[in-house]
Amino acid sequence: MGLFGFFIKRILKGLPRVEAASKGRGRAGPVETRPCGSPVRAPVPVKIETAETNPFATPEAAVRAAFDQVVGGTDIPERTRRDLFRAYSAAHRAGSPRAEEKAMEEYLGEADWRWPWFDEWVQRFRADGRWPYLVREYREAFEMQGRTVPEPAALSEALPLFSVCELRAWIRENGIRLPSCKRRRELEQAMIALVPWEKFSGFALGRHREHAGFLEIEHEAKRKRAGYMLLAHTVTMRAYTLRDHDRFRALRLREVVEPDDDPYAREAAERFNSGQSAELPPYYPGDRSRVSAK
Repeated sequence: MGLFGFFIKRILKGLPRVEAASKGRGRAGPVETRPCGSPVRAPVPVKIETAETNPFATPEAAVRAAFDQVVGGTDIPERTRRDLFRAYSAAHRAGSPRAEEKAMEEYLGEADWRWPWFDEWVQRFRADGRWPYLVREYREAFEMQGRTVPEPAALSEALPLFSVCELRAWIRENGIRLPSCKRRRELEQAMIALVPWEKFSGFALGRHREHAGFLEIEHEAKRKRAGYMLLAHTVTMRAYTLRDHDRFRALRLREVVEPDDDPYAREAAERFNSGQSAELPPYYPGDRSRVSAK
């Protein structure tokens, strides 16, 4: 057999036995690879970490304090706050940011509520033209708030509101003769050159009003989503800050703020780290700054 064959045989002998697949059934499935007669394993339950089971978990007191500090600045009714805290706290203990956001969405997604601190920062973002990373995806929705989409005043402004099929149908219905156009750009150029705006304007303005209405509905939904998503994020980041702040203070360690990659965060962190301010992060909705020990 030789030394190489001897070792191969020993290795194969030590591998778990695999039952052969029944004739005509192809390869053995996952259940068939189990040694014959061995019990099926029960699924492993998900372990929820607490401060007692994991020293790195966020203590319930820090989560409660963070929730009260952040949500206390909203006009969410007290009863809703109690239910929301139970749902958010369970999600936080499970270590699921997505579940935290879902808890906020469930209670606040369809509700009318205000968060003045958030509104003030949005106005500042708009005025400065600077949008932090986590707020950036909602920028257009907030910049268009309170504004109206200008009506088209020429064919060149109105044509993008329609598909090629819609334009060709309108041309047929109105008996307009155009040269053969295979591409959208060619069709638009021919219409701009040969179709009077007065003839197309009624069709265009009707579509504009429809489009503006749908756009406002979409923007309003995004503004609502921004509110509860950033509320969840702010509570979570505040809980982390309070947790670490208490630990560092107990160990008599000097704290420093590691700022988010944003001018607002860097300015606030500089004031804290130089001793000019005792304000802890988050400094604005969506801020990812954290405290650390030095």
